[in-house]
Amino acid sequence: MGKQLTPDWADWIQHNIARGCDKDGIFKILLDEGFGRDQITAQMNYEPAGFSRSVLLRSDKLHLPNAQRQDTDLAELYLLEDFLTQEECEKLVGLIKSRLRTSEIARAAEDDSSFRTSSTCDLGVLTDPVVHEVDRRICSTLGVNASYSEVIQGQYYRPSQEFKAHTDYFEEDQFQQYAATQGQRTYTFMVYLNEVDEGGETEFSRLGIEIKPKLGRAVIWNNLIPDGMPNPDTIHHAHPVLRGSKCIITKWFRANGTGPMYMNE
Repeated sequence: MGKQLTPDWADWIQHNIARGCDKDGIFKILLDEGFGRDQITAQMNYEPAGFSRSVLLRSDKLHLPNAQRQDTDLAELYLLEDFLTQEECEKLVGLIKSRLRTSEIARAAEDDSSFRTSSTCDLGVLTDPVVHEVDRRICSTLGVNASYSEVIQGQYYRPSQEFKAHTDYFEEDQFQQYAATQGQRTYTFMVYLNEVDEGGETEFSRLGIEIKPKLGRAVIWNNLIPDGMPNPDTIHHAHPVLRGSKCIITKWFRANGTGPMYMNE
């Protein structure tokens, strides 16, 4: 919720707006001071584009058959066992390993070359029937039309490789570059494609939940809170692989698309 804006801070806001100071800069200073987005927006009568509320994928509209919601009030998080078969997983692992590139991040993490050390495959651009079927099934499982999503991406982790604690939604300084058209990321749909000998867990530290890789297991979560703002409690860490390797696929859904959002509409 954030701390309460005092009259002194309200005067400071109005003074700097009257001086013609950058409103995005004022907004960020107030966030850094610990004030909540809603009260800043109300006081300034302004909201930066990167903070705008996203069109929500409503959980009551989602399909998610057999998925088990995890026991936390801080985020919407599901596990879905045996989403993919061993044969499908092995096929996808082969495709991913044949077309790897260095993984990237939306924003340089203070020049930390160890922040994300995995490799990536742009799996969804391949003309492969298994990829297309898995993509279709992910959308069908959520009940959301494909135009509200990104193409499937594959990630491969060798021993010692990891992706340090991060969120999947775009921060305010990333929004215009990565989300101005498609909108904010809403749901993440991630599937483990192999068993890891040791390590490679996905830890949601603020939720107190750590998930062990298991072949075919899907992990699904909402990156937003109910009012459509990004949920910082979805921060997660792909732990280093200690023995063996880890391969996953990830598909992100977005706030904007074409036509109806839900397949049943």
